[in-house]
Order: sequence, then C-alpha cells, then structure tokens
Amino acid sequence: MERDEKEGKTVHPPAVPFSVRKETSLRDGELSCLDCAINPKSENFPAMIAKVILVAALAVVSLAQHYGAPAPSYGGSYEEKYAPQPYDFGYETNDDYGTTTFRKESGDGHGRVQGSYGYKDLHGIERVVEYVADEHGYRAEIKTNEPGTESQNPADVILHANPVVVDQPKAYGAPAPAYSAPLTLCCPSTPLCRPLPTLDTKL
Repeated sequence: MERDEKEGKTVHPPAVPFSVRKETSLRDGELSCLDCAINPKSENFPAMIAKVILVAALAVVSLAQHYGAPAPSYGGSYEEKYAPQPYDFGYETNDDYGTTTFRKESGDGHGRVQGSYGYKDLHGIERVVEYVADEHGYRAEIKTNEPGTESQNPADVILHANPVVVDQPKAYGAPAPAYSAPLTLCCPSTPLCRPLPTLDTKL
C-alpha cells in the first residue's frame, strides 16, 4: 500500500491473479515457499504433492475409524459367561482311495473329555487313538496293525501293536550272462590269425 501525498488517500495496488504473479527473489536464486509449492517446474513440487496426498490419506483414515465399529471399552464392560455344557460330536469320511478317517469326542461340561480318532486304508491297515483328558492330564492309547510297529509305552502313551504281514515284492535278478567262443581279429585264411588271449583267473 502506498499513500498518495497530493490527495491524502491510501492507494492499493491492483489485484494480480495468482497465476500471473512473478517469482520474487528473496536472495539471489531463492524463491518464496508459496511460489515453489505452486510452480510445477520447481524441484520441491513433487515433495509438496506427496505431503498433500499424505495429509489427505491421514484425514480419510481418521474419518474411517470414526465411522467404523465402536471402540471397545475396558472399564465397566460386562461379558456374559455361560455355564459349561456337555457335548458330543463325531464324523467319518471316505476318500477316493478307499481310506476311511473318523473322529468322535464327548465332554461332560466339567473339563473331562474322552474320544477317539483314526483311519483305515484300503489294505486293512488301521490306527485308532483313544484318549481321555481330565484332572489327571491327557492319556492316550493307540491300537494299530501298521507294519514295523511294536507294543511299547513311550511318554505315558500305551501302544498296542499287532502288525500285519505285508507280502514282500518278488525279487527279479538280472539274466545270467551267456558266454561264447573267443572272437578272432583276422580272417582264418591268413597264417597270423589267432584267437584273442584269455585271462587266466587262477592265481
């Protein structure tokens, strides 16, 4: 703003649109921050755009949290507790290869559970695990006829093994070699023709 001495009035400079404003130098080679931000040719322009996008994203996230599910309240909240219920469930499946798998379990509603699970394949090989979990811990008993197993009690588990005998595949050997007369290197009509020497294996 300037003051007009003749008439005593304050004179305002004409309004200049933003896009027409010239770059004003603060020092030699420096531009004001506002001019750098709006000038797409400035080196700071991409950084300023990134900051604007970041601020916009934070605003969207804060609004989304506000309109989402209510935040849990930890003081004075009431959680309904139900008494333990007895249960009983089970299933059995058969696959395309003839294997049957199953599981059965029941609980008395006081922390005691008993059940079993296992499988039986097309060849009759099976494994059944019967278990109990109660105030004395987890105890399992395994019954199987898998080849290569034996009855033992590792880690408080009772293993009853009754392995089936699996037919061993027939062994096929290589054919016996056939030997013939020694080969000759030349024609029998020449006097120097003789059979190849043979090695004496008796030493």
